[in-house]
Amino acid sequence: MPFAPYQSSFNSDSLRILQEAFDQAWAEVAASPSVTLDEQAARNMIANRIVHAWRDQGERDPERLKQHAVEGL
Repeated sequence: MPFAPYQSSFNSDSLRILQEAFDQAWAEVAASPSVTLDEQAARNMIANRIVHAWRDQGERDPERLKQHAVEGL
């Protein structure tokens, strides 16, 4: 789970939303043949972008969190 380090910072409902957004973002990135990134680096980047959107922008919608995470990849 990419959000394990954040378990003390987020409640279970928040972690569920973060994970949902991550799973959707990763599915989109993994299905794109034009994206050639190191898998672990890409997963970390996606997770960090989701947490950033959550904390700094107050975004709570999984779809918008996903969109934020895959922008620019």
